[in-house]
Amino acid sequence: MRHKTLNRALIVAVALAGVFAVSPGSVPGTPSVAQAYTAVGDCVPGSDWGTLRQDLTQRVIDLVNERRAARGLVQLEVSVSLTNSAIWKSRHMAWLEYMGHNDPAPPVARGVGERLLACGYPANSAGWGENIAYGYPTADAVMQGWLNSPGHRSNIENASFRAIGVGAATSSDGSLFWTQLFGTTTAGSTPPPPPSYACSNGRDDDSDGLVDYPADPGCSSVTDNDEYNAPAPPPPPPSYACSNGQDDDFDGLVDYPADPGCSSASDNDEYNAHAPPPPPAPPTTYACSNGIDDDFDGKVDYPADPGCSSPTDTDEFNWTWGFGS
Repeated sequence: MRHKTLNRALIVAVALAGVFAVSPGSVPGTPSVAQAYTAVGDCVPGSDWGTLRQDLTQRVIDLVNERRAARGLVQLEVSVSLTNSAIWKSRHMAWLEYMGHNDPAPPVARGVGERLLACGYPANSAGWGENIAYGYPTADAVMQGWLNSPGHRSNIENASFRAIGVGAATSSDGSLFWTQLFGTTTAGSTPPPPPSYACSNGRDDDSDGLVDYPADPGCSSVTDNDEYNAPAPPPPPPSYACSNGQDDDFDGLVDYPADPGCSSASDNDEYNAHAPPPPPAPPTTYACSNGIDDDFDGKVDYPADPGCSSPTDTDEFNWTWGFGS
């Protein structure tokens, strides 16, 4: 979430930030002993922060040196560490749409000296100054604004300064945020790269086809430095229809060898596709063709027995038997 929009008075006035400078102590170019900083955070802007406009900054540097030359002052050299700090600051202000020398979180709350150390400038052993501005559309316009302000102008014309770094970035609505940093030394170092973790480095460290958190289940967070998955548990033993203790084909027979549909314990089909056909039904026996004198009349089967109308007659009895004249 962005910080609250800059207040209307500053915007209407074509917002110009206050100057911030560390004055040299008893030794020229050295801050007072009380100024002891610790590097906080890093010097790497977020990829979604304000859009960098370094195409505008060389003109600012040229105008600063023109101003200093006209007053017989030493020309300032571009410092990588001061430039990196100025770029970080301008992009951060453009992202959160605020203006102030201290850096609010996210990603980390810190002062200028802490940022300078994180960017490689020796802020504990050298003097420095910072000008920031918002809303000026060109290098000439922002320089004129700074020169019109005594505090900002004193940084530009400070005889102790030997180095400069400038950053410019636009916010999502196109507004320009400017940062101008000065130093009493051209010394400095390249800041260390931010920590790189296996789970956020864009590489498939464990060659499993899955990259970084959260895609790779071996990663518990973006700062996890081990992308490897713990060994997978062994697969469960195979389960076969013919040894699973279930009557899969509902024939009342369970598993091998009880179920004739099972050829072995590892057969996965309990259904008996080739069961023999049921035995044929016994042939029908008829009273009139069974070779038996069923009605005890001394006559056997059709046509001898008048009680039989055909060989398939199941009733051999002659219902008129015994009632003759």
